[in-house]
Amino acid sequence: MSEGQEVTWQSRMRAIFDVVFRVPSIYVMDSVMKDQLPIPWKTESHTLWRIIGFLVAVCIFVLTPDVLFRVYSFIGGALIALIVYWWNSYYIAHYLQQTSSEDAQTSISVLEDRLFLYGLVFLAIMTVLYTFMRGYAHTLIGNYILVSFIIPQLSVLTMPRWVINMSLQASLVLSYGELVTCAVVNAVYILYLSRFLVPVVFQLIRTYGIQAFVESTWIRLHIPDVLRVFWLTRLAAQAVALVYFVTVEENENRFVWYLPDGAEFWEILKDLLVSGCESTLTISGMSSVIAIIMHNVGLLLQRFLNAEDTDEKRIGTVSAVLFFILAVQTGLTGMERKKRLVRLGRNMGLLTTAIFHFIHNMVHPRLMTLSAQHTIDMRRHYPPLIVSAFIFFVPFYLIYMLWSNSSFSTWLLAVTVFTVELLVKVLATWFQYALLLIDARREQYWEKLDDYLYYIKSTANSIEFVFGIFLFLNGSYVFFFESGGTIRAIMMCMHAYFNIWVQGKEGWKTFMMRRTAVQKINALPEATAAELTRFNDVCAICYQELTSARITPCKHYFHAMCLRKWLYVQDHCPMCHRKLYQTDEPQSSSEEEENPDVLDFDMGDDD
Repeated sequence: MSEGQEVTWQSRMRAIFDVVFRVPSIYVMDSVMKDQLPIPWKTESHTLWRIIGFLVAVCIFVLTPDVLFRVYSFIGGALIALIVYWWNSYYIAHYLQQTSSEDAQTSISVLEDRLFLYGLVFLAIMTVLYTFMRGYAHTLIGNYILVSFIIPQLSVLTMPRWVINMSLQASLVLSYGELVTCAVVNAVYILYLSRFLVPVVFQLIRTYGIQAFVESTWIRLHIPDVLRVFWLTRLAAQAVALVYFVTVEENENRFVWYLPDGAEFWEILKDLLVSGCESTLTISGMSSVIAIIMHNVGLLLQRFLNAEDTDEKRIGTVSAVLFFILAVQTGLTGMERKKRLVRLGRNMGLLTTAIFHFIHNMVHPRLMTLSAQHTIDMRRHYPPLIVSAFIFFVPFYLIYMLWSNSSFSTWLLAVTVFTVELLVKVLATWFQYALLLIDARREQYWEKLDDYLYYIKSTANSIEFVFGIFLFLNGSYVFFFESGGTIRAIMMCMHAYFNIWVQGKEGWKTFMMRRTAVQKINALPEATAAELTRFNDVCAICYQELTSARITPCKHYFHAMCLRKWLYVQDHCPMCHRKLYQTDEPQSSSEEEENPDVLDFDMGDDD
């Protein structure tokens, strides 16, 4: 094995262990958030203990891999101590049954109670503090820990009762001293580090921005992978338990296993789906699983479409974010199990439609590029056409099935409008593709092509704008009469701004630009047949033959459609860069003398 391969193998194993070591912290945080930790006492400070437990889990989660490994090493030591205590308790109970010595029973009973009540608690505290110690204090306090927990075991060796009690008290004194010493040393150490670390963190944020800082932390902690492993392991454990309870029955004091039928399998699947989205962390884990699935779907689409752009790589992130927003917006985690399953299915329906929209945005530019090229093999047109047909007929069939089998609801209206919008966009893509394909095979210049394309695009955009308004009104009804919430209000405001205001503003701006360009073109004289014969040249913009043309004030000939596209960008001649029309601003006398042929257009209302 070469050195490079060895380094790669080691880095991969390190990344795997880094992910695995962070998963238990997610389990603890999830249990604390759902109040499912097996805490034997319920007091008034129970909420405080939950907060402390959650913060400790977060602190362990953000540790570096080296420190994380040491933490789990000491946690493993604590677990070994618990196992040893359980074994000793079993042995003590067995010993007490076999002996009648009162002194022996008293000595062992005292040792058992005191050691478990005080020693094990301080062992956990010392382990956590010992993990973060450095330098001389690390070694010194480590020795104290060993001494404090060896004393009780030594004292039980045929010692009188007063020696046992004294040794236990000495052990507790040492433990308290270690606790205070560790707390003071760690507080000083943390304050010392904060003088340097906090300014460095703020400097990094000021230099690279908060987004770069969050992204680097997100990558360093492997958060998507950790959430994915957490959700899958949790799902696997629940699946094993459900399959066991459903498919194993007791028959004459024997357990008989049998295969589940279709109904039982469906019930198991529904229960797993409901349990997989019962908290915020499980929703995050489910989003991570959806992200990796859709990421691979995007890669398959990229290979199938033979595309080189990177839009396919974003489909996983977009799907995960959208699923999480839908779950939080609809309050999925706080619903009853039956309602949660129905809401999960509805959210998946909206998510599937949104994914189809995203796939259309991938296919549309691919079809436009292929249709405008003359030398491309027609076999390369089949993959995007197949994908576009799939995202047209499958949603159409799904909407038909929903209206046939579901009752009327605001959700059904929303998903129907969202799907019809997709169908309109696919039809617009097909019409544009057909027109561009015809134009690519024509031998003569198609002057009306731009008008036809504009009519198709404007019709599709107008329908999309109207549907956006309808979705906003439908969402407003849901917000006021069905289920409100801050997240839904924020999403409605974002929808109103981006999908209604911005889209309407851009559409109106495009319409006015086109209207102004048409007015400018109509103000230019049209070349006669004799002038075109005398000119005997091609359009300087598209390099096509001039069957009809407009003449600029600087005596240059262009197709009216080509010149209109040029005027969308700037108001100067493409050849000599002279101004084609006079603006509303007053022109100086020197400019008037230099440009005597500049047209003076009337920019008033012209119906």
